[in-house]
Amino acid sequence: MVTFARRMPRLLVAWVGLVLITTLAVAIDLRHGGELYARLWLAPDRVWRGEVWRLVTWIFVEGGPESLIFGCLAIYAFGGDLLEVWGERRFVRRLGGIALGTGVGTALVAPLVPGAAYHGYFGAGALGDALLVAWGLAFPTRQVRIWMVLPIDGRTLAVGLALVTGAGVLFYGLAPMLPWVIAGALAFASAGRPSRRRFRVVRGERPPPSGPYAPN
Repeated sequence: MVTFARRMPRLLVAWVGLVLITTLAVAIDLRHGGELYARLWLAPDRVWRGEVWRLVTWIFVEGGPESLIFGCLAIYAFGGDLLEVWGERRFVRRLGGIALGTGVGTALVAPLVPGAAYHGYFGAGALGDALLVAWGLAFPTRQVRIWMVLPIDGRTLAVGLALVTGAGVLFYGLAPMLPWVIAGALAFASAGRPSRRRFRVVRGERPPPSGPYAPN
């Protein structure tokens, strides 16, 4: 089962902190008539005009208080498990690659999808779903409770999220769901095989004997 009884790693603290600070900043700015939202979200047509910072900034903005709370909880609960098995470098490399790949992929594909080129994408939802998919594929038999009630395993969670994204495309069209489709596809593609453990050989030392005849 996923547990919340753990100390939060510094990397996740930094991630959650950026999401909180950026979301609160744009919310306050919006209430005062500012345009910070419009300057940070992923707008493919603006990216093609040279505003390349949007490929990164959009993933640190949530669209509302509910998504902000649940998004931060997901980073804490599921991100911690992935950090334990991947390590910080692999964690940053994989999720950073998915985040940047989603932004770049959306900007490249958007001109081919009606209405997507001038769509404004904001919210860490796409990357959050990719995080859950990555967790489900890394822990296919571990259980998690949906809405604190329904127990499902990691593999079912990953497949279920893919189906939910597909349903979103059917209901709303591809244009508003484009980052979710790309992020989910990258999460499945990057799952690959589990990494092999590396052992360091120390010269002049031998491992202690083991087995039923080993000395006490």
